[in-house]
Amino acid sequence: RLAFEPPLRAAARTMMEEARPVAEALGVRFPMDVERRLDIAGAAGTRKTSMLQDFERGRPLELVATDNRSIPAIGVDHLRELAARPDLVGVFGGKFSPVVLEEIPVLHEQEMLLLDQWAAADGIVDNGRSPNYVFRLSLRDSWAIATLLKQAQSRGLARVGLLVPNSGWGRSSSKATG
Repeated sequence: RLAFEPPLRAAARTMMEEARPVAEALGVRFPMDVERRLDIAGAAGTRKTSMLQDFERGRPLELVATDNRSIPAIGVDHLRELAARPDLVGVFGGKFSPVVLEEIPVLHEQEMLLLDQWAAADGIVDNGRSPNYVFRLSLRDSWAIATLLKQAQSRGLARVGLLVPNSGWGRSSSKATG
């Protein structure tokens, strides 16, 4: 549907076009344009995710929500509780980099998949682990900082200040400035 329904195709095109300059600023080169990519996606035909297939077959799906209140120790405790579930598929990460950074040892110890959609400290994915069970679904601090500084420079700003908290996120952002 994404490639064929005009509103969905337009939304996908917009997202891809917004992401492209960031990727190119980091040295990524695209062998084809956005329209060609969307055409290829459409040519793949209709696909259903395994979760949708399970739902259609009446298999239960349970979403367990936890709140670590931005406290790393609570996040680690929650991961250990989730790891005890025999049917656990994976974990969606939290919002705060300091919490996720502290969870990394438990994720790898338990071989738990983490899909990190928010926390952006580079060390979350660049954690030196192999195999790495952590996957980022969002921007990285180093990409964001590089793009912001380049944008400031293009606007003629010669001096840019950076105020960051003394936390995993703040240290990652500060390090990304070079």
